Amino acid sequence: MAEVRMSRELPHPVAHVWEVVSDLSRLGEWLTLHEGWRSEVPEQLDVGVELTGIVKAKGVRNKITWLVQEFDPASSMALSGKGIGGTSVAMSVRLKPKGSMSTVDFRAEFAHPALKGPLGTLAARTVKADLESSLARLTTLL
Repeated sequence: MAEVRMSRELPHPVAHVWEVVSDLSRLGEWLTLHEGWRSEVPEQLDVGVELTGIVKAKGVRNKITWLVQEFDPASSMALSGKGIGGTSVAMSVRLKPKGSMSTVDFRAEFAHPALKGPLGTLAARTVKADLESSLARLTTLL
């Protein structure tokens, strides 16, 4: 399984950042890997909620069934999912206050039978670039 971790300081309080990142109906506004939902997105998230969406990286799309694994309002959220062809993914967002600002820690994990060795390394670089772009979009959106 490949893993990408990123952290960024944002010039906004945790409550404001949380309002955007925890609203999964707005996920496509900032997360470049998210193409759209194929199920209803509940207004209130909680552990055990299941959603179906499309993840896209380098033009490759996969339908993922997500499960909310962790949900701690104004602090953290973690989802894991299964997709077509043995794909498994996980992502988490953790927020920490830093004075009047906040730090966002983002983690993404992904695995697929074809992503071994050099292909896995290439996929990790692609996802890292997408996450860097996503955090830049989030900063602009806020």
